[in-house]
Amino acid sequence: MSVGRENDTITTLNIPAMTISWWLKTQRAAIRDAAALGLLLAGEPLFFRRSVSGLIWGYPEPLLAAAQRFAPALVRDDKFGLFLNQKTNSTDGVYTVFTGLTDPEKFAYIYEWNGMTHLPYWKRPCGRVNGTEGIMFPPIEDIDKPLYIFVSDLCRSAYLTYEGPRHVGAVPVYRYILPREELRNGWGDTACYCGDTCLQDGLIDVRNCHLDAPVVLSLPHFYLGNESLSRGVAGLDPNKMEHQIFLDVEPTTGVALAAARRTQINVIVSPVPHMRETEHIREVVLPIVWINESARVGPDFVQYFWNQVVVKERAGQGGMVAAVSVGGALVLITGALWYRRRRVNTPLVDATSL
Repeated sequence: MSVGRENDTITTLNIPAMTISWWLKTQRAAIRDAAALGLLLAGEPLFFRRSVSGLIWGYPEPLLAAAQRFAPALVRDDKFGLFLNQKTNSTDGVYTVFTGLTDPEKFAYIYEWNGMTHLPYWKRPCGRVNGTEGIMFPPIEDIDKPLYIFVSDLCRSAYLTYEGPRHVGAVPVYRYILPREELRNGWGDTACYCGDTCLQDGLIDVRNCHLDAPVVLSLPHFYLGNESLSRGVAGLDPNKMEHQIFLDVEPTTGVALAAARRTQINVIVSPVPHMRETEHIREVVLPIVWINESARVGPDFVQYFWNQVVVKERAGQGGMVAAVSVGGALVLITGALWYRRRRVNTPLVDATSL
């Protein structure tokens, strides 16, 4: 539902050139000079024009073709695209998931991803595979308990906190949102996600699990991020309605009936010595694209869910209330009889014989 066509052409950052420049920061001066000369001869600018389709699904990249000859283990493809390997029917790995048979509180929780219970990209205790994939959860009994979700794109788990009650159609749900605390870097549970240095609040560091490319994620328009991030780029307008992440979960079944996952892909652009294209630029976290993955069940499913779950649950609760009421009345009557008979010193019938 994007506005525009995939063959539209836009001016954007040359991400492969910026990535190679970033990698060269750690190399010897001779290597940097040789690479700078190679980039110069190749005529690779820092910004260029590409079609939307090429940027998303991939285009032939001469830099990657050259790098592939020198480092085939590191550079596996001579094409570049933000979603080059995520075509329709692709997979992000093998999941081992709890059924909840022996422990209902673990229902739908992920035990392993690609055979790992901890991911090697972070210092412990960070990196533990924790949570569900975000569609189903155990029944919610405590709203103060956060919901954990494992996100393979982030190579980590994240948590959502309760915001308040909502409705999807007529079905009551609990809304959970990504809190600001989960995007604060360098303190509490997120401290071990920092590398050599901590990024600004609002940024999610994924460089370790994406070949050390200078790519960081955030919410769109740097929503919930440090104000300096949005001041660094003209035209941003962060707002909760369009840019927050949320889940609307039916508490009895733990099923998400509505959700919005919004993610922004950014590249850290910084000057690199000996690289003519980058020598005089200021460092900035530059947004490339943001994605809105939103879903909401349709009215037919809402009606089916209402009939099969909500109505039956309320009927069950009604029967329970009636049983409790009758039981309470019997207790009161028995108590009244006991009190009356005690006053006239008449022994009560043994309850076990009733």
